[in-house]
Amino acid sequence: MFYLEHILNIFKRSFFLGLSFILFGAVLFNFIAFKPQIEGKINHFVASKISKPHFFGLIDNKINVESVRRKLVDLPGIEGVATVDDGKIKAKVENIISGLDESLTAEDLKLSYSGLKIIFSPEVRAKGQNLLRNYLVRLVGGENVILGPVLSTSRQDNTTSKLIKSWGYFFVLLSLVVFWLMITGQFIYKVFFESKVIEKFKRTQFVAEKTCLILMAFMCLLIIIPQVFIMGNIQMMSLVAFTISMSIMMLLFNARKWI
Repeated sequence: MFYLEHILNIFKRSFFLGLSFILFGAVLFNFIAFKPQIEGKINHFVASKISKPHFFGLIDNKINVESVRRKLVDLPGIEGVATVDDGKIKAKVENIISGLDESLTAEDLKLSYSGLKIIFSPEVRAKGQNLLRNYLVRLVGGENVILGPVLSTSRQDNTTSKLIKSWGYFFVLLSLVVFWLMITGQFIYKVFFESKVIEKFKRTQFVAEKTCLILMAFMCLLIIIPQVFIMGNIQMMSLVAFTISMSIMMLLFNARKWI
C-alpha cells in the first residue's frame, strides 16, 4: 500500500511526465511488437500516394461513360479507372489538348464531355499502354474521345518511395525512442529523487528500486494487453527491449549520489 501511495503522489506532482511515460512507453514497445503490420501499412500508404502511369481521356457525353469504365477496369494491365470531377476536367483540358494539337484551344472544344483517369499497372510497358489506348479509341470511336499523354512515375518518386519503404519504420521508431528516453529519464529522475528522500528520513532501503519495479510491471501489462487482444499472442521482443531499457536506466540512476 505504501508503494502504491508513493507512486500516486509522484504522478500527482508530475502528472504530464507520468502520463507521457505511460502513453509513449505503450506506443513505443507495441510499435516494436507490431513491426510487420506497421511496415505493411507504411508500404501500402506509400504505394497509394505514388502516381502510377496514367492518362486522362475526355469522352463525349452521348457515350455511356460508366459502361466504358466497367469495360476498361476488366482489362489486364489496367489497375484502375476513375471518373474525373467536371471542375478538375477544365483544369486538365489545356494539357490534354496540348498533347494532341498545339493549334487547338479549349474554346474550340464544343462537345459536352466526361473525364476518365485510366491508371496502368506499373509493369505495363509503352507498347502495352498504346494497345490499351487504341482499344479505348475503338471502343467509343475516335471522333468521341480525346486522349491526353501518358504521365509516367518520375525517378524521384521511385527513389523516395524505396527510401520510405526501407527506412520509414526505423525513422519513426528512432523518433519514438529518443522522445521516450527523454521523457522517461526525467520521470525516473523524479522517482529516484523522491524515493531517496524517503529512504533517508524513514530509514528504509530500496524504495526507488521497488517503486520502479512496480512501474515496470504495470507497463508490461499495458504493453501485453494490445498484443493479446489483436494478435492473440505476446511478442517477447517488446518486453525484453522495455526491461533492458528500464534496467539500464535504473542502474545509471542508482549509481548516482543523491543526498
